[in-house]
Amino acid sequence: MKFDKLTTNSAHAIHQAIDLAGKEKHAEVTELHLFLALINQNDRLVRKILENLKFDLKDIRKNIELSFAKLPRVVGNNKCDISKNLNFIIKNSYEQALRMKDIYIGPEHLLLSLLSNSRINSVFKVNSEDLKHQIQSSRRDHA
Repeated sequence: MKFDKLTTNSAHAIHQAIDLAGKEKHAEVTELHLFLALINQNDRLVRKILENLKFDLKDIRKNIELSFAKLPRVVGNNKCDISKNLNFIIKNSYEQALRMKDIYIGPEHLLLSLLSNSRINSVFKVNSEDLKHQIQSSRRDHA
């Protein structure tokens, strides 16, 4: 993964996910950490996309926090590794960006990869075509 291909907001979300996993004393940084970081970002693009898809952000946060309780914790060492799933999602985000004719990975690419390729989709059931449409629409409005 070329981290120089991340936008500032995407890099910030990944750093927030790492910080969150460390704060929670989780053994790995997972897609759940990244999803929560994206939702909590000051940049409203991801929240707007999810709201337009009729998701309740409070419910999403609650589900993620409940899922956190099931993740393994470590004692002592606060260093967390990025999980295989999250590494795949980040790599896939770059491919999503290229398909959308973008050269940098924005939060919307991370979201698309998260909701297309992970256990998060099994919980929130997002149609990938609806998601892509909302991303395009929100990007036009956000610009």
